[in-house]
Amino acid sequence: MHKHTVKAACVAAAALTVLTGCAAGAGTTTPGAATSASPAASAATTPTATAAPRPTRTAGISTVRYYKPAPGGKYSLQRLSGDKVVGLMSSDVAYAAAVSPDGSKIAFVTESELRLIGTDGTGARSFGTGYAGVGFEPAWSSTGDRLLVSKRDAGVGTVDIATGAFTPLRHDLDGTRLALDVIHPGEEYGDIGPNLKADAIVDTTSGKTVAIPVTGTITQILFGPDGSVLVRSTRQAGTTLTLLNADLTVRTSVQEPAVAKNWRLTGYS
Repeated sequence: MHKHTVKAACVAAAALTVLTGCAAGAGTTTPGAATSASPAASAATTPTATAAPRPTRTAGISTVRYYKPAPGGKYSLQRLSGDKVVGLMSSDVAYAAAVSPDGSKIAFVTESELRLIGTDGTGARSFGTGYAGVGFEPAWSSTGDRLLVSKRDAGVGTVDIATGAFTPLRHDLDGTRLALDVIHPGEEYGDIGPNLKADAIVDTTSGKTVAIPVTGTITQILFGPDGSVLVRSTRQAGTTLTLLNADLTVRTSVQEPAVAKNWRLTGYS
């Protein structure tokens, strides 16, 4: 795979804000005319999502969060509710799976087929084939009604969850902030697959890094649909989650449960 010096880029875009990030290297080909793929039953094997009631979101930082193993771990997708761990997926497709903003659905690509399944194990759907997988993982809109995807014959675009229609994406998103993993001399920089790491925020209008009012070593940054920013940082005492307002002032912070120490945060609801 091709090497990349910048990984885990996330765009806080007004047109399509996503929780988990934008796929690296997508969008170099101009999309063609709009096409559609109606949701339909599929013969492809669907990973089993473990049925479990989803807890209600509380004020401040959500106690319902989603994690994947750090690189080298077995592919899986876990939901952490307080201190309780619930396994949602334990197959290879979990590597590039994305949880919807409300925590009710999981989107993933398997053998070029875009699929959807509820986090309670119900509602499996197919949106057809021809989709790119690792490196171009599906990403949810902030409202949970669209997916940002890449089709091999039509480029980058969005899929409407209700209708299954694919619409090529215009390259005029109003993204003002970019979260990325800054690679320093001597550090490994991996390949096109997602590493979910980010340690800096860049103002895309000026190209300058933005000060983040968090102590410790920043390991992950996630943009919320309301403009908030969730920052994960580590210190000797453990891992802290800090929720920032849209103006990057601190709203609140909590200590992350120790069970999630070696996982990567992939979303919250």
